[in-house]
Amino acid sequence: MALLLRAVADLDVPAIAQVMGASAGSVEQLLVRGRRGLRDHLARTQQTDRDREGTSK
Repeated sequence: MALLLRAVADLDVPAIAQVMGASAGSVEQLLVRGRRGLRDHLARTQQTDRDREGTSK
């Protein structure tokens, strides 16, 4: 939710904190963890795609 509010709604951390009923520090941590999770997921997806391309040749 924090990532969507930041990326799509273009809210800043204090506004996200208010919407979510959380502290600004908590929101910052959520954003860090969310970005890391997305980065890891994309890396795994890209590796899977490369693996599939390698087996189809």
